[in-house]
Amino acid sequence: MENTSEESLVIPQKSLFHCLLYSDDFETANPLGSHMGEYKVCDFYISVLALPTEFQGNIDNVLFSAKAESSHITKYGMDSILLPIAYELNEVAEDGIQIDTEEYKEIVKPFLFQVIGDNLSLNAMMGFSRSFSANFYCRECKLLKRRCTKTGNRRHNITS
Repeated sequence: MENTSEESLVIPQKSLFHCLLYSDDFETANPLGSHMGEYKVCDFYISVLALPTEFQGNIDNVLFSAKAESSHITKYGMDSILLPIAYELNEVAEDGIQIDTEEYKEIVKPFLFQVIGDNLSLNAMMGFSRSFSANFYCRECKLLKRRCTKTGNRRHNITS
């Protein structure tokens, strides 16, 4: 039997790189026109947070991950999009990526550190309604819609 200590299970911090998953819902047609909502799309991107700041905003370092029509997300669920992304990230994290340059030679492993996005796509990822006309549309206060319209922007107790 091989001796395994906790030390052998810890991945060295320098071989991990933190990733960010960003999602964005947008309308490809005129959002105020007669075809409003027909061409809604949700895109997913992955960014590496460990890059030096001067490279983080560079479009070459933002990796396109998935695209889905919003109607498909409504019909098949957000998991139909997120599960393949999670599978791919896990596979790459397990195998690692060989970096071989003059300055750096190492196998690095991505680690999903943060998920961000616009309000609609985050609501869908968290299992909330994707509509602001829902009774419970606010993740923060969890009040009924009719109560939110009465209280406005004031801070209020979640239990009241």
